[in-house]
Amino acid sequence: MIFTDRKTTAPLFKSLSKTYKDRLTFGEVKKSETELYEKFKITETPALLAVTDSATYTGELFENLAEMKIDQIKKFLSKYAYMES
Repeated sequence: MIFTDRKTTAPLFKSLSKTYKDRLTFGEVKKSETELYEKFKITETPALLAVTDSATYTGELFENLAEMKIDQIKKFLSKYAYMES
């Protein structure tokens, strides 16, 4: 899930959702959805969270917010993606 204060979906996020189509489920949470920000304990945007347990609202946060480079993000997301056959 990407937590963002942008009004439109970032091109980087669109690209990632195409790259991982059928391997990961993506979601976008706008800043106005304060309840989800609170449940997932998000305090800064942009934030990228790999949700590992939706029942407890937990997951792994992509740590390097200032350096959101596609190669680093792909390495992070690949740990959670279904393998292609």
